[in-house]
Amino acid sequence: MPPALDGIDLAIEDGELVAVLGPSGSGKTTLLRLIAGFEAPDAGTITLGTQLVADARRQMPPEHRRVGVVFQSFALWPHMTVKRNVGYPLEVRGVGRAEYERRVAAVLETVGLTGLEGRRPAELSGGQRQRVALARCLAMEATVVCLDEPLASLDVHLRATLQDELLAFHRSTGATMLYVTHDQAEAMALADRVAMLEGGRLLQVASPAELYSEPATPVVARFVGRGTVVPGRVLGRAEDGRYRVALLGTTAHLRGRPGHPAGPAFVCLRSEDVRPAAPGSGAVAAIVQRRAYQGGQWALEVAPVEGPPGTRLLLAVASEAPPAPGQTLELSIHDGWVLPTP
Repeated sequence: MPPALDGIDLAIEDGELVAVLGPSGSGKTTLLRLIAGFEAPDAGTITLGTQLVADARRQMPPEHRRVGVVFQSFALWPHMTVKRNVGYPLEVRGVGRAEYERRVAAVLETVGLTGLEGRRPAELSGGQRQRVALARCLAMEATVVCLDEPLASLDVHLRATLQDELLAFHRSTGATMLYVTHDQAEAMALADRVAMLEGGRLLQVASPAELYSEPATPVVARFVGRGTVVPGRVLGRAEDGRYRVALLGTTAHLRGRPGHPAGPAFVCLRSEDVRPAAPGSGAVAAIVQRRAYQGGQWALEVAPVEGPPGTRLLLAVASEAPPAPGQTLELSIHDGWVLPTP
């Protein structure tokens, strides 16, 4: 049986918000549970600041790590008031009354919940409940706040509201946050950096913009932004500094990392990289497979005539009469990314 996580090397800076992104079963929640202390590693080390908290022989208990966890349900006690929910970790630690009152009042003010101390979770909005869960992490002076798919079960409008709440919380507190999600839109909107996992392995750690424009592997290219990965051949450098690449029956000038060798390669093409071309221009011939109206433009899925079987390109056209399924059109490739060689 393969390990749940293998070869993970990830450093998170103080005050950084890092999203751990990947499909179901990729190891995201296992990574969070290892950091929080709910699981023990078989090998390797976990360090918080300068303190070693876990390795193959030692395991610091979760309650001593100062790692706060916000679950999908927010895990609030329904019978407790906002004040008691926030202050409960302090009660467990036996913090004195004066210190308890000071810390709870301070964190409630930080997250904008002053005046709601006496309410219970059922009397709060979704955003307020989320802030209670985050305030509880602050009250316990968490070194790291871990969020495990906190918005997964919510409707699209509430998700957008709570994303704004999370960003406001991060800006106001400067907390170090690890945000686990399978939703690339959430990861790209919230994170300073995104760590992409697949099959228990860390494929790439980069800013959202770099992850989208310069994916390191075909898996990242396909998962983030629905990129299409097609085979090609690097012919050499062009005068504009890009690579000349033969693909899909044409030649295009594409971006790539310095030093990419000539020869077979894979290319990531996104919807904005491909545009309709004038008939007879000698560009890529393709047959329309599907089309869908998306408010002001049409999204087309097309099959290149000279592409490998099953290849599909996505593009957007602003037209009142887009080509229908079964029609042939010609495409020009304006941009793209030559994937690094393994």
